[in-house]
Amino acid sequence: MSDGALVKGLRSGIPYTPGPYTSSWDGPDDDGRIAPDGSYQVRVLSNNVQYAWQGVVGNMSDARGV
Repeated sequence: MSDGALVKGLRSGIPYTPGPYTSSWDGPDDDGRIAPDGSYQVRVLSNNVQYAWQGVVGNMSDARGV
């Protein structure tokens, strides 16, 4: 929308290799309602987050501070 609100998530949680892609949208928003006529912007968000366990974070000392 013109205020920047997300109308429809076209692809989510799908890994892609680098390169060009095409997609289409037939008008409904994420709730299934037909979105109003108008201009819409496409925004691409990308990340490559990987989780690696590095141990425990916190205070492991006893009550005496040892």
